[in-house]
Amino acid sequence: MIASSPVFPSNILAKSWLIADGNGNILESENIEIQQPIASITKLMTVMVILDANENLNDPIKKRFKGIVVNKSQLIDLALIQSNNQAANLLCELYHRGYSKCIEDMNRKAEILGMRDTRFADSSGLDNRNVSTPRDLIKLLLAAERYPEIVHASNQLVGELVNHKKRKITKWKFNNTNPLVAKYNVIVSKTGYVRASGGCLVMSVIINNQKKLFVVLNSNTTRTRIHDMKQLILSYAQ
Repeated sequence: MIASSPVFPSNILAKSWLIADGNGNILESENIEIQQPIASITKLMTVMVILDANENLNDPIKKRFKGIVVNKSQLIDLALIQSNNQAANLLCELYHRGYSKCIEDMNRKAEILGMRDTRFADSSGLDNRNVSTPRDLIKLLLAAERYPEIVHASNQLVGELVNHKKRKITKWKFNNTNPLVAKYNVIVSKTGYVRASGGCLVMSVIINNQKKLFVVLNSNTTRTRIHDMKQLILSYAQ
């Protein structure tokens, strides 16, 4: 039986989008050379640089979240699952070389990965000078897949912070900004949104036992980025 070819949807609202195979070879795309703000997709690079430093992730830090003492491992979960800007900024502030060198190392890693059209100016993605292209973001996704901490966080529909104080246990739960992680076999996922970037989403997903990479940039809203991504995934999930 001959497999049917994917039918690409015509109702994608994003200005730029891309589908690639598991090796990063582009299968279908639109406007993938446009350099534009990527918002919180930035946090994937922030976390990779932190993990590259091989620092102790389990030591508690002075900053509290919801009254709970946290460590760098939990900051990573907050940054990737909830897309918490404060957590991403703290990761770079606590970096062994300091905040500015953290950003410098993020840009250096982008160069090493061959992301020629990518620049970082902050750790959270709130700065509109954090820019990239769909073509470059495929390289970011492939690199992120090599970090178990990122893969684990990407797949959590709900994250949780737990604080044991005396005999009282305090818990605070936070939702994943990408609801599609509950529906598909996700490897890596990260959302993004600022006004200049529109709704953004990158995902690597196992579909019909094959890995596919997806990028959606500059969709209208945080809701339409989910619609756009779902349509792209469904074109291969039939």
